[in-house]
Amino acid sequence: MATGESIADEYTAKVMSIAINEKANDFNALFKLIEGIKTEPYDPAEAVPTAPTLLVAGDQDDLATTMPYLRRLLREAGTDTEVVWLAGRNHASAVTSREFKTAALNFLDA
Repeated sequence: MATGESIADEYTAKVMSIAINEKANDFNALFKLIEGIKTEPYDPAEAVPTAPTLLVAGDQDDLATTMPYLRRLLREAGTDTEVVWLAGRNHASAVTSREFKTAALNFLDA
């Protein structure tokens, strides 16, 4: 990143693009997070929640392609699950939307 060299790994390049283009992000913190994800991949099937779970993603979120898989894991575990898709939002802008905050508060209040 410091040299401006392109990123060969497509997933990493996509995540870094999101991180760089969102002005409110702490780029260094996100870079460390991405490094951690790349060295220690997360496997959601290893620890499927049994507590009620809210899944929220933007409909423009290229990283939310695993949503059907996550929903299936939760359904198979018998977990009460609610899904909210945010129109016109991507991975970074979803959490800043009023709709996300409202859905989260409603879910926690239920």
